[in-house]
Amino acid sequence: MNHNRSILFFIVLVLVPLSKCCSICPIGTISDPVNCQNCWKGFCTNIKDCRTCENGFYSSSNRSICIPCEKGFENNQEHSGCVECQLGYFNSKMGSRCLACASGHYSPMIAMTACDKCPKGSYQNKPATWKCNACGKGKTTDNKGSKQDSDCVSCNEGTYCNKTINSGDNVCPKNYKCPAGCSNPIKCSLIRKSQKGMGSCALSVEFFLILFSTIGFIVLVVVAGIIRYRKIQERKKFKRPDKIEYYSDFSKLEEKRDLVPKPQAKEVVYSGF
Repeated sequence: MNHNRSILFFIVLVLVPLSKCCSICPIGTISDPVNCQNCWKGFCTNIKDCRTCENGFYSSSNRSICIPCEKGFENNQEHSGCVECQLGYFNSKMGSRCLACASGHYSPMIAMTACDKCPKGSYQNKPATWKCNACGKGKTTDNKGSKQDSDCVSCNEGTYCNKTINSGDNVCPKNYKCPAGCSNPIKCSLIRKSQKGMGSCALSVEFFLILFSTIGFIVLVVVAGIIRYRKIQERKKFKRPDKIEYYSDFSKLEEKRDLVPKPQAKEVVYSGF
């Protein structure tokens, strides 16, 4: 009887697989012939073995699952954690890698989720940059996101561009002029004025009033002077001598008297009485 029991126990050991008697390795580990081994950093457990986390993912602390990185981040080289997107790069999706900003765009900070367009008055002809190139004073661009220096144009008439990066939205103030490509407003002269946003100054209404008033005053002064002069000349014609001369030498008067011809006696004509 004991002999039969021994034979039955041997049959059970041979027919029943040893795996039925082994423990299942916990999550985050894999089995070797003897023990369960932890997965390496950046790996997580699969059904049979440890698998590498995909790009944009990192392994959890117990190596059980791969976790997606947040926007603006990407996995490090070991897939053990996430790092920020560097300057000039961005990431707009969870579980993705950082991408370079395209030309005409820039990324001025780390962990950016999107690139910014170059503002008006600047351009960028290279990818993966953290700043844009300035057009310079007196110039701007028609739109944001310019890619070439040839996109820089002179500021429009009536505006001024006094910075290295200009949006072109600085309107010329009143009584100033701003021709095309102006870096600073130019003040109008005393006799000229302008409205806001003008490229040139025009003669003011006040100037014409002053001009005509001055001309009229000069004409009146000239006419009055002519009239006065004529009156003075007319008065001189009828004016008595200021001094009366007295003669003490009567001989001269006698001589002058003798010069006067004497009247001749008329002949008497008789009519025949």
